[in-house]
Amino acid sequence: MAESGEYYLKKIKNGTLPVLDSFRIILPTADNQFVNRIQKECISWYNVEDMDPEEPKRYNEPEMLASMNFLKGLISKEAETYYQNDYSKVFLAGFSQGCCLSFLIGLTFNHILGGVIGFGGIVVPLFFKMIKGEDGDSDMSESFLLRQKAESLPVLQYHGKNDPLFQLDRVQGNVERSWTQLGFQNYQIISEEGLPHYTSETGFKKMNEFIQEIVQKQGKQAKL
Repeated sequence: MAESGEYYLKKIKNGTLPVLDSFRIILPTADNQFVNRIQKECISWYNVEDMDPEEPKRYNEPEMLASMNFLKGLISKEAETYYQNDYSKVFLAGFSQGCCLSFLIGLTFNHILGGVIGFGGIVVPLFFKMIKGEDGDSDMSESFLLRQKAESLPVLQYHGKNDPLFQLDRVQGNVERSWTQLGFQNYQIISEEGLPHYTSETGFKKMNEFIQEIVQKQGKQAKL
């Protein structure tokens, strides 16, 4: 929320956000809209209320779903156009609202991505609602490929120890209810001392190391 693709493009140009060689980078930007939590208009993927991050009513779910579907469309276009529908060549990352959407997409997409990286966010209540299906009494695990993802999808969560919006102790509880209970074998969380609700050069470095390790493993597997 409040940050655009242009904001991250500037970070790339000034070297704050290094780009790995031979990688295509897509930097989508949300529309401007009024956000109830801060009582003003800003760039936002969905409206949020001034409520606890674990409260479902905090999030405008229709807007969240619309943004999620828009981003899934971008991902599919990339995979189809450049990687012969090989979704393992696509990595998804985001901060704050972008993190929440990245996790939601990674968990519910009907394809398995190369990896998901989230800065300053959580697995939002909408996921726990979606996994129960439209009737609220189903199990969408198979449709979401959750068993396969738990075995193969790499996930990096990077979080500031001084984040006032998503406090670390609450985040750790969210991790337990989501990634841990789902049995994700390639999930890891890194917390940075002194970091508020923000990104950092150290976090970007860890993201690149994370992606490089995955790409190297993919290369070795392709040679077998």
